[in-house]
Amino acid sequence: MRKLLSYTYSGGSIYVAGILGADAVNFLFNAVLGRYLNFSDFGLIALINALSYIGSIILGALSTTITHRISFLSGKGEDQKVTSFFYKTAAMVVRANGIYIILWLLFIIPLSTFFHINSDVPLLLFLLVLPCGFINAMNKGFLTGKLFLKSVGLLSLSEALIKFITAVFFVYFNAASFAYISVPFSIASVSIISFFMIRKMLPSQKMSKQAISFPGKFFIATLLISFSTSAFLALDVLAAKHYLSGELAGEYAFLALMGKIIYFSGSLLLALIVAFTSHSDGKGHKKSTATRHLLLISLALTGIPYIIIAWFGKWILPVFFGSKTYVILPFIPQYAFAIALFTISIQIVSYYLAKKKYIFSGVTIFTYLIMLLSIIFIHKTIWDIIHVILYTSILQFTLVIILHGLKGNFVRRIAYA
Repeated sequence: MRKLLSYTYSGGSIYVAGILGADAVNFLFNAVLGRYLNFSDFGLIALINALSYIGSIILGALSTTITHRISFLSGKGEDQKVTSFFYKTAAMVVRANGIYIILWLLFIIPLSTFFHINSDVPLLLFLLVLPCGFINAMNKGFLTGKLFLKSVGLLSLSEALIKFITAVFFVYFNAASFAYISVPFSIASVSIISFFMIRKMLPSQKMSKQAISFPGKFFIATLLISFSTSAFLALDVLAAKHYLSGELAGEYAFLALMGKIIYFSGSLLLALIVAFTSHSDGKGHKKSTATRHLLLISLALTGIPYIIIAWFGKWILPVFFGSKTYVILPFIPQYAFAIALFTISIQIVSYYLAKKKYIFSGVTIFTYLIMLLSIIFIHKTIWDIIHVILYTSILQFTLVIILHGLKGNFVRRIAYA
């Protein structure tokens, strides 16, 4: 275990640096576009990002499942089964991509009308996101499960840099309204990079003749968590785009950006929590020092950006995002608190997911359904949507803490799990 931890922390430092670097670049991406795009065009960028988050419901669940399974098998030393499982999953993904492409082509025009988009081109380009996203999800899941953390960090940083450079290109040539192209372009580019990266790793391993089943129960549980996570990060933006005016929807998209900064910081290590917990279980170890450290660091990574944004945002945010920020300052304290609570809940749920305690997944989908029904009926103003997000976040956090209590003292359990 000490050897594993030593390797992990050396690769993990690059992993964290890559993820933090990607977050910093994404921050610059939004800051630049926030300054140069009007609210309507920024709302289109937010829509494309929100649709990407919706797509990540499946992609995140697939990647986490692959990470869990490969990390568990690697912990048991069954590398041939790792290769067999990866190729079997890849064949399944190819079939799913074909179905998605057909369905998306059928719904492009109705979706453009629903979201009040004058052109079908943005949604047509979005056709690239899921097929390329599937490739990224599989490859990152494999790399994380095998603890090739340096590669995962570099891929994350590459995607953010490609997106930022592409957006700056459009802004520089006075075509900022086309900056949304940077999102599908970056995802497609990284899928190509990760494909060649994985090709160098898999052929050297023989495939197992023994049938390797896909962990369907784990995937469904992960899907529920991924579903609720994407919903909290995207459904409110989609609802604002549909129910509010273009100007108000753009303001809400700007507000949602502040929440995403908190969530993405707090969720930096979620994949590692699943990977190391699963790897430890595969080895038959009951103690996981790495998991304990990762959970405590994740808590700090949530609290720090929350304090900066919610308590000091009225001085800091206008410096980075310009005068548009003043419009959303009254909303930030409550919205930031809601996202911080949600993020902490997901950290705890992710740990129990790796331990195959699936009841926590049920809590996430339950609170999402409440949020969905509430937004359908309560959506007249930005405050209405914020209050729905806040109260459902409090509900989810409370239910998760109650389940912790039923399981025993959580801090003691992660220290000796």
